[in-house]
Amino acid sequence: MLLSLLLAGSSGQTAEQLRLVLGFEANTSSGDIIRAYSSLEKNWGLRPEAGIANSIWLQEGFHPSAAFANAAMRDFAAPVQLVDFRSDFGTSRVASWVRRATKGDAPTFRLSKQTIFLALSVLRMSGVWDNAFDRSDTRKLTFKSFTRSVPVSMMRQSARFNYFDSGRYQYIEVPLKDGFSMFVSLPRDPKGHPNSAALLQQLEQQNRFKNVQVDLSFPRLDIAEHTDLVKSLEPIGLNAPFSSTQDFWPIFGRPSALSDVFQDISLHADERGVKATVLSGASTIQTIQSLVRPIEMNVNHPFAFALLSNRPRLVVLQGEIINVKMLGAQTAAGRQGALPGCRPWLHNAASRNRRTQDGGRKA
Repeated sequence: MLLSLLLAGSSGQTAEQLRLVLGFEANTSSGDIIRAYSSLEKNWGLRPEAGIANSIWLQEGFHPSAAFANAAMRDFAAPVQLVDFRSDFGTSRVASWVRRATKGDAPTFRLSKQTIFLALSVLRMSGVWDNAFDRSDTRKLTFKSFTRSVPVSMMRQSARFNYFDSGRYQYIEVPLKDGFSMFVSLPRDPKGHPNSAALLQQLEQQNRFKNVQVDLSFPRLDIAEHTDLVKSLEPIGLNAPFSSTQDFWPIFGRPSALSDVFQDISLHADERGVKATVLSGASTIQTIQSLVRPIEMNVNHPFAFALLSNRPRLVVLQGEIINVKMLGAQTAAGRQGALPGCRPWLHNAASRNRRTQDGGRKA
């Protein structure tokens, strides 16, 4: 969902790469992709046990295009909100939105005061097992990781499940109510690597699964984890968003790039069911002063000036202020209307003919 939200504010090579990573052909229009994800969001949001929320935050001083702001609100219900990330009030506004959207399940979310752009997408669900595990059957058993073995609370159940054994992996579907399921892939070799890609492939071939009796032992889960996704996205061809580019002009109104794409995951599973929250975010972190601080012009040393008439287009007076004495009796203008001591140049044919080699000043 997050990448489709970014697609709405991108163009050029960034938009092309986003299309491919999202699984669409390069010539698929951004509008078609956005509408597909927008439809998914609306259907998901109809389920009381699930929810999707999106938001976009920009540092005060930036001006996103009206087209992007309208598309974000129309297709993703994501208002573009201006905020001062440098202030405690600004960061607390974002943190409050995250707490509401995740129902308090984003313990690893942190926000830098150097942020100038932040896009957030929250996906959450909760479900009750079709057949709840009996808490009295839960035992402390050993979980063997690659590096060590640790005791964990292992839930146990003997029931009929949709199951498939490929020889190298065991696959099982543990159903929840309201149309959710948890699929699990377990290597036969305890030192084998879990293959999530292979699991997704098996989900497309569920006709291989047979409903059979299984004695299942499954650990309680209580996971809160922050993941940097940049290292995962760049190898699969998504690198343009992280270099200085014009592609995000609809968002920033100037060349800019993403600094970070991350995911905060909260997953809890017990004898009753499963609760999961995924907070995905993309941010730009730069020196605020270099981008949004007003340009400073302190006229405190010698300078040139010109007085112009726009109707007709005419330079009335041009001169230079080169010493402090010229700043004194500013009301005692000379005959030509200049400040005392400055070197006026009246723009008429005669004065243009009297330009000198030292800059065209009148002698």
